[in-house]
Amino acid sequence: MHALAPAVTAKDLLLQARNLALSYWQKLHHAKIVISHEALILISVALMLSIANFSFWRRLSVVLGSVTNAWTHYLAIALFLLALMSLLISLMTPRMLLKPLLGGLFIVAAGAAYFMDSYGAVIDRHALQSVLESDARESAEWLTLAMIWPILLIGLLPATLLWKSVEVARFPIAQAIKRRLVLIASCALVAVLMLMLNFQTFASLGRNHAVLRDLLNPINVVNAVRGVVKLAVRSAPGTISPIAMDIQRGASYQIAGRKPVVMVLVVGESARASSFGLHGYARDTTPNLAKLPLSVFTRVHSCGTNTATSVPCMFSNLGRASFDESAANSQENLLDAIARAGFIVQWFDNNTGSKKVAKRVQETDLARASDAELCVGDSCFDEILLKSLVAKLDSIKADTVIVMHQLGSHGPAYFQRVPSRFAQFKPICDRVELQNCSRESLVNSYDNTILYTDYVLSEMISRLQQHPEFDSALMYVSDHGESTGESGFYLHGAPYAIAPEEQTHVPLFFWQSPSFRARRKLDMACVERARIQQTSHDAVFPMLLNLLDLRTDAANAERDPLAQCG
Repeated sequence: MHALAPAVTAKDLLLQARNLALSYWQKLHHAKIVISHEALILISVALMLSIANFSFWRRLSVVLGSVTNAWTHYLAIALFLLALMSLLISLMTPRMLLKPLLGGLFIVAAGAAYFMDSYGAVIDRHALQSVLESDARESAEWLTLAMIWPILLIGLLPATLLWKSVEVARFPIAQAIKRRLVLIASCALVAVLMLMLNFQTFASLGRNHAVLRDLLNPINVVNAVRGVVKLAVRSAPGTISPIAMDIQRGASYQIAGRKPVVMVLVVGESARASSFGLHGYARDTTPNLAKLPLSVFTRVHSCGTNTATSVPCMFSNLGRASFDESAANSQENLLDAIARAGFIVQWFDNNTGSKKVAKRVQETDLARASDAELCVGDSCFDEILLKSLVAKLDSIKADTVIVMHQLGSHGPAYFQRVPSRFAQFKPICDRVELQNCSRESLVNSYDNTILYTDYVLSEMISRLQQHPEFDSALMYVSDHGESTGESGFYLHGAPYAIAPEEQTHVPLFFWQSPSFRARRKLDMACVERARIQQTSHDAVFPMLLNLLDLRTDAANAERDPLAQCG
């Protein structure tokens, strides 16, 4: 008689499957794919162009639209990019450094692809600079579970396979040089041939759609790094050129027994005009400010779409058309001019710093203040600025300008910018993966930040009103706007040439106490006409000096909407 075979259980099947999988993994782990230097470059570049460039190809499809025989343009562009990127890597990379370089490029490309595909981001020098200037709190907000899969699949997996399973073939020196020269010549020939055969298409793309360059991954990252390094070299510490050496106080300072002048300048963060009730937004996000006598400028556009550009630009007298960060860093700015006029100038910051604007005046970092009521972890609500203003007002004896730099509406964690009592618009988006939130909840969360800003600003004005011993005023301007999913854009930082209105149209207004208004004697009918004129951050420098009745040739009157108002 034959013995019966034991029954196979589900546990046994799972165990066999696990052993089989481990066996294959060990074989794969220890196996080496021997491949030539040239083939590895071509395969890696082709892989990066495909799996890490969805945003580039999506944008290109919009640009090409319904062009006749569009597939020929796609093919020509793909071949050109494959040849060009392979040529650049071949020229720069010896055999022993090829695997580390390609592995690093895959990881970098994976990170860039996540932000481009998820938020509609564009990677250029300004975007990279913003990342490098972020603090630990801001950086931590970007680290989410949603990043794991793209980083793993597009970055770490190819990099690991390169390191563990790929071996670059060795050839005699003469043969290796010959093979390299053949690849270089072939890539150069293909690139030139594609360029010649499609010159009109390529020229049109380069001239009219330069943003494609900042979507081409990882070339965009390499270009951004090059730009940041170049700026750092050009902005190396050196002599600071003075400005406004001729600054003088106007007639309003000659009044006998006059009060000290106190000007509060609030620099907002990521606040767009279209979401301000003061600008006609359907939802009343500025109920407190609407009750105050404000001069609201309705057609103001920012100098840039990120803080690192806009803040230095609005405090310089260069103007957006001539603005250069290295030039701005090598000369004095608005705060220096005001200080030269004899004002006490102090900067209070609840963001990521003044971007060097306040380096020659007193700067106080409040972003990590120890305040159990207003600070949670590494972040503080903007009421920390209000609290600092209250304390400062009690000690002022002389003419003073106070700059308050808000955290404001900085994304993506809008829900963390407001105390719970200000989360009035619901439901809210309580995550940083904005693309995974409903449109309604995302807008609600952003609008709550504007509602909170309304409260903070109105309270600042209220505290100034409680000090009749000063001639006081407050001016507010946001550094740039914000996108909340319109046309696939999120957050801010888009290149200015393609930036949507939501990222460039910003709120600007000022308030005057009765005594300040009486002393300064601005023609308010003129102000009413000026506030609907087209203007920009270029107006901040001359406009603030005008409000303070400070005169200097460094203030370009043509940029000042109040130039004719007194």
